[in-house]
Amino acid sequence: MKSDMLFSIIIVHWNTLALTTRCVESIYEKNKSNFEIILVDNGSTDGSGFRLQEKFPRLVLIRHERSRGYAAANNDGIRKARGEFILLMNSDAFMKSQDPLPQIERTFLDYPDAGIIGGLLLFPDGKAQACGRSFLTFKQLVKQQLMFCATFAPTHIPDRPVITDYVDGAFLGTKRSVIDKIGLLNEEYDMYAEDMDWCLRAWRCGYQVMVQPLIEITHLRGGTSRFRFADVLYRNAISNCRFIRRFQSERHARLSYDIFLLGMLMRIPLSCWRRSPFIRDYFHAFWRCLRMRRNLNSVLRCSV
Repeated sequence: MKSDMLFSIIIVHWNTLALTTRCVESIYEKNKSNFEIILVDNGSTDGSGFRLQEKFPRLVLIRHERSRGYAAANNDGIRKARGEFILLMNSDAFMKSQDPLPQIERTFLDYPDAGIIGGLLLFPDGKAQACGRSFLTFKQLVKQQLMFCATFAPTHIPDRPVITDYVDGAFLGTKRSVIDKIGLLNEEYDMYAEDMDWCLRAWRCGYQVMVQPLIEITHLRGGTSRFRFADVLYRNAISNCRFIRRFQSERHARLSYDIFLLGMLMRIPLSCWRRSPFIRDYFHAFWRCLRMRRNLNSVLRCSV
């Protein structure tokens, strides 16, 4: 399918030169459509943003002196974007299937009620990672944190677009007209849960969220965050509790915060037994969350 519609692909980058290079190369390799790539350098300290612009002169570079958070960085890219279609991509995600951008456009044309479209996320070994996701609930959180029930990979891959609760921000496509209606990403999440929030707001505005499984994306999942895992654990707990507070109740959010605390505490001796390199990360994340608990009302506030 040939189209003159412009896609704006937004990638948030932070000190991940090799990963972001591979991500950008996959976009140029797999697409012949009309697109622009907006790279938001979110406070990199190694000069990698400038090096990427030198390697890929067509990149539109937005550079922040310090990190403004994942949601805020993407919003800056959206404001700069010129395209009718907006695609968010993580720097640890790589396009695998050929011409995914026309596939996104075709899916929007075939399903007029669709407001957000994702692809089939794959692990590097080719196994399915996610084909859409379910909104986080307190019950699911208890299973994940205390019963060690991980989110299982899909066992059946459909051959046509399917409706889902939300799609991962690692590869999330939408239209400017949808953003005009549902608004930008909620910057109070900082990192994690902003994709859930965006998709839920789309549902509440009358749009559907879909996955096009013909679009295959290799996703390292955590490739951009393993170097600051303690901070990731902390921000993941805060953002998910804010989501639960906003869309469920404050009581469930406060309980969820304690569930995250207990989950981190349980993983400290488990990491010692497994000789995991993340022992200190779990301890530091637990201690940071514990100290913040005294200010839980302000921590969980999410007013946007």
